[in-house]
Amino acid sequence: MIDLTKKAELLMGLMFIASLSLILAALGFQYIGDLAPCDLCYKQRWAYYIAIAVIPVALFFYGREMPQISRIILIIIALVFFANTALGIYHSGVEWKLWAGPSGCSGTDTLDDTINLLKELETIKIVPCDKVQWSLLGISMAGYSALASLGLGLISLFTALKACDKN
Repeated sequence: MIDLTKKAELLMGLMFIASLSLILAALGFQYIGDLAPCDLCYKQRWAYYIAIAVIPVALFFYGREMPQISRIILIIIALVFFANTALGIYHSGVEWKLWAGPSGCSGTDTLDDTINLLKELETIKIVPCDKVQWSLLGISMAGYSALASLGLGLISLFTALKACDKN
């Protein structure tokens, strides 16, 4: 049987590399692939940014023989990823037209002052949240983000509950 206590650093490293890779991929799609993200896309990135910033802190405490602090941090990271999973599912549902998205990014916003309409249109580029810009095997980036967040949340929770024991 594999000794899980020796795998905590590996699992935290895996979560860090996966989070960094996902953000780099999103930025690559944005700046190289010229796919402008919508408001929900930007919000889905926050879980990965948080993980990239906080996982090194968990590794630091784990390496200093303070696994309980690492455990708390990893549980928080898991909750962040589970919330991001829900956001990704919500975003996917908006793309599939299962429910309405936020009025500001689904093309349903109205301006009360029609005089400012032309000025608004000249300066604002609204990327609709309800349009799939890219998909693979019928799954959009929002869907893949939900799946990745679910996987990372489960790994984080597993690491916190099973692999952080140093007894």
